[in-house]
Amino acid sequence: MSSHLAPSTNSKSSALSTSPSHSQAPSSSSQSHSHSHSHSHSHSHSHSHHHHTPHAIPTAALVEPPALFASVAPQIYRSATPAAANHSFVRTLKLRTILSLTAELPSPSLTAFCKKHGIRLLHFGLRRWGSQDISAREKHLAAEDNGEETGLDLSFLHSFKAPSAPSLAQYETASPTITEELVKDSLQILLTASYHPILVTDTSGIHEIGVLLGCLRKLQRWNFATILLEYRHFAGNRARATNERFVEMFDTDLITFPDQDQLPYWFREQIQADDDELDSIDPCS
Repeated sequence: MSSHLAPSTNSKSSALSTSPSHSQAPSSSSQSHSHSHSHSHSHSHSHSHHHHTPHAIPTAALVEPPALFASVAPQIYRSATPAAANHSFVRTLKLRTILSLTAELPSPSLTAFCKKHGIRLLHFGLRRWGSQDISAREKHLAAEDNGEETGLDLSFLHSFKAPSAPSLAQYETASPTITEELVKDSLQILLTASYHPILVTDTSGIHEIGVLLGCLRKLQRWNFATILLEYRHFAGNRARATNERFVEMFDTDLITFPDQDQLPYWFREQIQADDDELDSIDPCS
């Protein structure tokens, strides 16, 4: 009996010793409830995750510039001929004009892109073939304004004649598409602000563009060594000594500048600064 009453001598101890077995059911119930809640939460999370899976994460459209794209001056750009994959990028430039120096006809996709976005496509590279129709075609493009006041005028462009025997020498000394008249007319386009923003292109993005922009740098009064550095930077191991000679021998006095108010501001300011610097030099020193 004493052994039976022994636990009662310490009721607190008895309560403590029996409490785990007494509270086991609630604990089990609590664990079961917790597990059920966890399962419910997991199920809800799984359901929520499953619900949102079909919605793809939005991504920005791929914008790829044309090969050898670069800025030449404010609102003047250069590149190889844009492919269809480059049109999204070209659109961001908000171009008014694309000047193509390549002899190949523009692709249908580029022609359609220019028409859709109101970009004037001047294809001077066709002059390589001495086409009789090109002048009329380009003047027609200039007149095709769709009501937009652009002030574009191609009346200064040279007439197109089949190459005479003496002019064939130019084809042997530079890129096949490049002639003195082509460079002169292209420079007059580049120096007329109403054509800007403008992208100059050729098939490679190197040769015809390299010659034209080398002559532009001469007009900007860059020294010839710096002009060669820029040309070779883009041309790499494809640089041509004949192109470099063309730039070196090009006579900038042949260029007829547009009116002062039509010149790009950066060109006008640079020439004025150079003239002021020359005037400040004492001729007697």
